[in-house]
Amino acid sequence: MTFIKKTLQTIAILFIGIANAQTPNSSRAPIVQLVKGPTGQLIPPITVTTPQFLSCIVNGITITTSGSFNSYYSAPLVPANTTCTPQAPFVGIGEWTGGNIAAILTYTFSQPITSARISYSAINIDDVATIVTNSISDTFLCNPCGLTITGNNVIQGSFATGTYGDTSLVVASATPFTTITLTDTSGLSGWVIGNPCNFIINPPVLCPSITNCTKVTLDTRYYKATGIPQNTTLSVFTAGSGGGCPQATINGMPCTATNVTIEPITPLPFGCTFNTNGTIRIPAGTLPFYVSNQYNYRFRSIANPNIFSVPYRVDFGIQPRVILSNFNNVFLTIKATNFNGTVNPSGVLTPYANNSKNVLFNSIIYTSTMGFADSAPANQIGNAASNVTVNETTSPLDPFYKINPDGTVGYRLGVGTTTNTVPVGTNQRTLTFQICIAGTTFCANGSMYIDYFYPPLRPVGTSHNLDTLVIAPNPSSDGVFQLSFDQFIKEATLEVHTLTNEKVHSQLMRDTDKDILLLTKLPKGIYVLKVITDDQTVSKKISIE
Repeated sequence: MTFIKKTLQTIAILFIGIANAQTPNSSRAPIVQLVKGPTGQLIPPITVTTPQFLSCIVNGITITTSGSFNSYYSAPLVPANTTCTPQAPFVGIGEWTGGNIAAILTYTFSQPITSARISYSAINIDDVATIVTNSISDTFLCNPCGLTITGNNVIQGSFATGTYGDTSLVVASATPFTTITLTDTSGLSGWVIGNPCNFIINPPVLCPSITNCTKVTLDTRYYKATGIPQNTTLSVFTAGSGGGCPQATINGMPCTATNVTIEPITPLPFGCTFNTNGTIRIPAGTLPFYVSNQYNYRFRSIANPNIFSVPYRVDFGIQPRVILSNFNNVFLTIKATNFNGTVNPSGVLTPYANNSKNVLFNSIIYTSTMGFADSAPANQIGNAASNVTVNETTSPLDPFYKINPDGTVGYRLGVGTTTNTVPVGTNQRTLTFQICIAGTTFCANGSMYIDYFYPPLRPVGTSHNLDTLVIAPNPSSDGVFQLSFDQFIKEATLEVHTLTNEKVHSQLMRDTDKDILLLTKLPKGIYVLKVITDDQTVSKKISIE
């Protein structure tokens, strides 16, 4: 069955031949037939004895072969594949592994080398093996014409079923070696030693080496309303250049459409495709899908299609044209009583936390219809009905608070009255809303979380006790700090200074015993927080890590 390809018989055949080798080797026994390769010459026999292993001299280095079986080799009785060059025919006494798992073939070099192009004969689809060197570094295989390779493993011969062929590959290592050993791992057809006279020692060009960043992030595009496709500006060939990621290369030359093709491993979404220049084509009308999606691809050599890269990852996408602040959540803390303890019916909210009472605050509207990042803060353009609409979607309606068409948050008037009502007890209310680019279907849904409370009162005539300040977390990983006191603070100024006393942040704190510092835009480091009231000041160190 699989043995049809290799008719190998253990036989002693005498040889009388003439060779013009550079250096005779009296220790070698005769071979059946002289075969001269393009880079070396067989060492001719001196005496006629039982045929043994083949030897050759290439560039002054003697290469000897050994293996589990020493047999006469004749061509298989199935079609030959001659697409791999150079051919590596071996006719005569050669070594092979037979149909035996763990059988070996070994090439030995008289001097240490770091790379060599070697040969095997009559490979077919049944051949599977591991190839290693005696180097202290990892073994690297490439140029796998007729072979499918991963790492230092030959997964299988890749000639078509029912055919065989000669193959050559480059074996390399970062440190020198003197042996190359193949171990048969299939136990099927068996490997045949190649003609060492075809070897090239330390070939001037090793393997087509393809490099790229493990992850490449292309520029973010936006929905294009013009009805025509758009392409990413950046390419997987060049994305990241100048930003810590070098340009993709093959054999040290820039990857281009002339030397590599791009093969998706993970299909791109929504009909997106790679262009030959490494950019990605996004079809017309593709609705937003966020960047940070991950799609795998690889490069394949055009000159040698058997050479391809490891998988790389590309991130790209289309951003929505409405992006809400705070990950679609807006927080607002409201004092439900006045400082003297009476209910506050004024209709004017007292905001805490991020000091925001408008759902448009920090939201972004991308106004361009051409796919570019042409943006403006929503709170700057949102009050114009021609640009942005804000609709409250809370259901059922909250009886105490509401979101207005201009994005502000206010008290809902009591039913049948002209005064506002406030909830009883300390709790949280949730309002929902939708922001849309006016006249379009581009919308984003968000939530407004309202924390309301009835703060403790500071007895008249007593001083603030700022030493009870608690800061958590400290240090902070994102620049957000929660502040709390054990008593109500009527009014205080919060200042953040660098260690050189440069003021980098300031905010006002009123009628509360807690607040939040949002220092997300400050660089990592140690700062000094100062809490200043009318009668005292306290300073605490805070850290952003």
